[in-house]
Amino acid sequence: MNQAIELIAVLNSLACTCLYAKQKSTGWPLGYLSLILYGYLFFKAGLYANMTLQFIFIALQSYGWWQRSVDKSKENVLEITHLTPKLAIKLITLVIIFTILISSILKTNSHAALVTLDAFLMVSCLTNQWLLAQKILENWLIWLVIDTGYIILFAEKHLYLSAMLYTVYLVIAMYAYVTWKHQYDGEARIAPKARL
Repeated sequence: MNQAIELIAVLNSLACTCLYAKQKSTGWPLGYLSLILYGYLFFKAGLYANMTLQFIFIALQSYGWWQRSVDKSKENVLEITHLTPKLAIKLITLVIIFTILISSILKTNSHAALVTLDAFLMVSCLTNQWLLAQKILENWLIWLVIDTGYIILFAEKHLYLSAMLYTVYLVIAMYAYVTWKHQYDGEARIAPKARL
């Protein structure tokens, strides 16, 4: 039963991620099924931080979908930008603080599995999701680190289909980075001419 649920979640997640990488808002409504199924799977696996993350993502998914449905012109409003060193330091500090906080809460109040890795990946996902929403190019490089962490976590919890999905996510993140970089370089070439 859990393998069938995992397979459906994997296939749906893969479709959504491809749509996100192509900057298509149709990924928003499709994401609900994956989030609900993964919430269930993470509960069963004792990965409570990532189970909670699925509910947070449902709220974010709802907001993103609502934003796109209210004003369709928002599809490409933001231009791709770079992560500044100052912002990177702030975000790394936040990830460390919240990883320690959440893992401490889970260690004290539950029988969660792989608590520190689970908490780190949850906090990193939320942080990087914000970078993605801001169209910061380096978010795709950070996904490479996060996805590698998930491969380890899922393999340890015998969620092998999900580990394979995150291996595919590595390729998608590399593709998205190259695509966004190409678009950014094109925007950078056009911007100086527009000022003339």
